[in-house]
Amino acid sequence: MDVVQRLYSKALEFIHNPGNQIAASIIAIALGSVMLCNGELVFQWVVLFIFGSFVFSTCLISAQAFFPDWGLMWCQVLGLEVAVLATAFAYLAWYPVTLLLGAVVGAWSAQQVLGELVSFNADYTDAKQPAICVVVWTLLVALGTWLMHSEHFTKLIRILSPAFGSALFVSTMSYGVTFLTVEGALKGDVGSLTPSCGADPGCSWISFWNLLTSNRSEDVGLFVGASYNPDIEGAPFANQFLCLDRLFERFWWLVLFFISYKVQGKLRRSREAKVAAGQDGLGEPLVPKPKDELPTK
Repeated sequence: MDVVQRLYSKALEFIHNPGNQIAASIIAIALGSVMLCNGELVFQWVVLFIFGSFVFSTCLISAQAFFPDWGLMWCQVLGLEVAVLATAFAYLAWYPVTLLLGAVVGAWSAQQVLGELVSFNADYTDAKQPAICVVVWTLLVALGTWLMHSEHFTKLIRILSPAFGSALFVSTMSYGVTFLTVEGALKGDVGSLTPSCGADPGCSWISFWNLLTSNRSEDVGLFVGASYNPDIEGAPFANQFLCLDRLFERFWWLVLFFISYKVQGKLRRSREAKVAAGQDGLGEPLVPKPKDELPTK
């Protein structure tokens, strides 16, 4: 658990580092674009890459802790060997990996749900309502594992791919427009608007991802502090939920999600039709059928 916590801290440190924002945004928009176009074909490889990176980082940290005299290079070699072997096993035993992935997604969803409950009502905390926490975690982890079952996995990917891809794409574009506006690279009169990238030094891409995916995150974007934002007395949660920057991001997220879902559905049906008709060569018989005999007189 300590290793996982250290990896999580290192990942957050990388994401929030001002010097890494361009690299993080390029990775996010590239991955988002691929998943918007055809996420079914790359989903397995994305999962395997993330899994291999996690194993490599875990082995590297563990090797440095248990073998301090080895040096960084040999710890990296050990981590790379273990990561390659573990990724190969994961590829060969893909079904258990999908079940584990479902449990992880369910756990993350449970954490998000409990966080929203805390924002809405302070009584829903781990200390005060343990029964609610146990029920939410159990149900969502079980649901995630069940959805990753082979019968439902493909259908779930058809939804997750455009949903996750559009979220990455929209948050990165929002980050880029706000960053260029704050830096003065985009010419034009912004009027009374006060664009802001949040509390992080410089502009942090993760702040725009959090704006899209969480109702508890701070407001970032072009409309921070604008008079157009709602100001409902005695309803801070509603004011935070209905801020214009969050509504704009979620609007474009929904638009891109439905477009990508429809386009990927058409591409999938086209591929299935070609396979059924044997136009891609997979359905051609090994021995060609004999030509029809000419009619005899």
